[in-house]
Amino acid sequence: MSIRIGVFDSGVGGLSVVKELYKHITAEYVYIGDSLRAPYGNKTKEELLLYTRELITFLAHQEVDYYVNACNSISTLDAGHILEEYAIDAKRYFDMKDFAQRVKENIENNARVLIFATNATIESGVYQEVFSHYSPEVLPSSLLAKAIEEGDLITIDEEVDRLVDYVLDHGITHVFLGCTHYPLISQYLDKRFSDTGVVCLNPAEYIPEELLALSGDEKSLTVVTTKQTPAYAVYLEDITEDAVVKEISLTS
Repeated sequence: MSIRIGVFDSGVGGLSVVKELYKHITAEYVYIGDSLRAPYGNKTKEELLLYTRELITFLAHQEVDYYVNACNSISTLDAGHILEEYAIDAKRYFDMKDFAQRVKENIENNARVLIFATNATIESGVYQEVFSHYSPEVLPSSLLAKAIEEGDLITIDEEVDRLVDYVLDHGITHVFLGCTHYPLISQYLDKRFSDTGVVCLNPAEYIPEELLALSGDEKSLTVVTTKQTPAYAVYLEDITEDAVVKEISLTS
């Protein structure tokens, strides 16, 4: 049986989610990354809803069976009317809140949690609610996602320095990576937190059980972007050598 899973995000960030899905679930994947307008963390609600409609429309035309919204900023929205328009029921649609719920189920009750995310995600309060048991602290970043998208190593260093300083100064034990761009530098983060005992939580590693239960006959990955950048080749190396990458234009 063929299973097609569509994954969407602003730019390359969602490839961190594709990487984990691809490891565990046999399916035909279609990934759409809107690098032309990335990052989404500083966009208005109206802009985010417009972009969501365009991304879902694209995947609907690809006749995917399941949709994974790998954008934390979009996950803060109520996009129910868009899903209804395309007859996408809750059993076929997953967003990063679903992954975050599984993260919550797998950390200690006495953890000191920091939510590290874009401005839009922090301001929405969605993950503060998910992790309310832990009275989480928050640290917004308006720069890191774009820096990862563009390979800006200086800004990456500066933002990670800021994160490390905050974590160590406030006795944080667990950092929830609330932007899917951030796990793309997980090896660097792990190195910076080595010997501290601090755990960086990548929600993509906590796949909802409903997705894990899926199993198709073939595995493939098609990557589509609104702007081709070197970052795609870099991060696809960790997933598969056989991915096909195409550049398209999204229109309303």
